[in-house]
Order: sequence, then C-alpha cells, then structure tokens
Amino acid sequence: MLTMQDPLLSWFSRIRIKNNIQQNDRSMILKIADTIMETRLNTGPRRLFSPKGDPVLDNVLGTLESNKYCISWSKIAFLCCSAGGDVALRSLMRYIKVPHIPLVIAMHHRPGFDFMIKFDMENSTFHKPVLIENCMPISASKLYFIPGNVDLGFARSLNIFQTTPHIGRARFRPDINSILSNAAARYGSNLITVIMSGMLDDGAAGAAESAAKGAKIYIQDPSTAMFKDMPNAAMKKVQNITPLKLSEIAEAINKVSVANMIIEPI
Repeated sequence: MLTMQDPLLSWFSRIRIKNNIQQNDRSMILKIADTIMETRLNTGPRRLFSPKGDPVLDNVLGTLESNKYCISWSKIAFLCCSAGGDVALRSLMRYIKVPHIPLVIAMHHRPGFDFMIKFDMENSTFHKPVLIENCMPISASKLYFIPGNVDLGFARSLNIFQTTPHIGRARFRPDINSILSNAAARYGSNLITVIMSGMLDDGAAGAAESAAKGAKIYIQDPSTAMFKDMPNAAMKKVQNITPLKLSEIAEAINKVSVANMIIEPI
C-alpha cells in the first residue's frame, strides 16, 4: 500500500490551501489525494515520472483547472546555460520534485535545433518542456523553453509571458542577459537565477542585475560543469556566491517550491 512517501502525494499534501476556499471545495481537493492514491495503486510497476509526463500529475492539475482552481506561485526560476547545458539540465531535473514553481530554460541554441524533442526523449525528466508563445500564462509545475528567435518580456500585473520577434543579430540566442534583466525588473526578489555550464560570459551581467534587485542566485560549481566559462564569469560579477552541485541547486528549488505555492480559486 502506498504511503505519504509517494512523492506526488506527499508534495501535494504540503501545498497550502487559501483560507477563503469553502469547506466543500476543500473536500474536492481531498478527493484529488484519493485519486493519486488509487491511480498509483492501479498502475503497477512503472517509472514514477515518464518522459511523456506523469499522468497522475496531469490528472491532478486538470481536476483543479476544471473546478476553477489553480496552484498559484510567488517564485519563478530561470535555468540559464549554453554549451553543455543539455547535460546540466538533465542532471538537474533528476532531483527536481513536483509540484514545483515555474521553471524557465534560457539556453543558447542554433536555429533549427529541436531541443524540445531531444530533451523530451531523455528518461531523466518527467514532463515535456513547453515552448513559450506570446501571451502564454505562467503556471506551476511547468517547464518552459525560450525559443531563440524572440525577445522575452512579462505582463506588468499578470503572470503571462510576452514575446516579440527578435530584430537584428545578437551574439547569443536567446540573449540571457536581456532575459534576466527583464525578469529581474518584473519579479525582483521573487526571481531565482541559476547559471550553469556554458562558454563565454552571457548571463553574468544579468545575474548581477538580478542580485541587485534581490533575486536569489545559484551558480553551478565550475568544477562540475562541462564548460566552465559561464559559471566562472557569473561568480566574478556576483559577490559572495558559493557555487553548488546541481543536486544542491535542485534541493534549494524544491524547498522554495514547498514554501511558495498555494491552492486558490482562479
């Protein structure tokens, strides 16, 4: 019999419920936990999180949405990388638990590079990244990927991505410094910036600007990165930062996720 050690059930049970949710709605939420238990018991042996997405999590999120509730969030994390970033991301995602705060991948890639398919085929992740589009809502438990042909912004008062076609040529695509600058201006201390493997120094100035706005900065230990330039450059720009292993960064994100998500009416 499954117990609260089941990762999805235990994490779901720790999400706070907004005080003004009515008692009958709380009963609906409790039924979701029963659904998790029942589905887990009936599925038999399988990988807890498959590359195509965890069906129980999808069911939970779908039930909340259909009943006009959502898992809201106050923190958002940007995972920034370049060369060797696909390896770093797969390693990081092995330790990320669900539900989690929104995670946004800002990774340099060449035109036509189908990272979405490549990442989705890896067994180390548990749901397919979502390619960001203009006016797309930002939701908990989602993994977003920034396409290289757009500039990324955010609605001033709503949690919505805004994209515009990129004009001209930049040294890197997407431009991580610009992305972090816009994210820091919008989210301030609610932003989490993660700098991982990559060549040259994109992301370093953005990390420094994020830190100045109160964001939390995590930098991959350069000794563990395939390409050390980006972590080293960020450490030079952001003072008093201790580099961490990817498993340690993931655990920090997990702790933030538990503390910063709440079930509330849409």
